[in-house]
Amino acid sequence: MAYQALAVKTALLEAVRMGLRTLTIWSDSQSLITAITSRGRITEPFGVLYDIEHLCNSFSAVSFRHVPRLKNTEADALAKLALMNLIDSV
Repeated sequence: MAYQALAVKTALLEAVRMGLRTLTIWSDSQSLITAITSRGRITEPFGVLYDIEHLCNSFSAVSFRHVPRLKNTEADALAKLALMNLIDSV
C-alpha cells in the first residue's frame, strides 16, 4: 500500500501545481481508499496519509474511487513504469 499512497500523494502534488480545483483519483487498492476516506485518526508512521489529507484541502472537491485491478491494467502498467524510473534514478 505504501507505493500506492506515494503515487496518490504525487498525483495530488501535480494537480495542485496544475491549478486543478476538483479531482477524482482512482485506485485498485481498496485498503488505501478506505484509509484515505476514513474519518479516523491517521496513525501510519511515515506521514504519507497525513500529507494526502492535507493536500486534499487544496481542492474544492476531491473524491477517491476504487477500481478493480482487472479493469485498471493501463494505470497499473504506468505506475510500474514510474516506479522503475524512480528506482533507476536513485
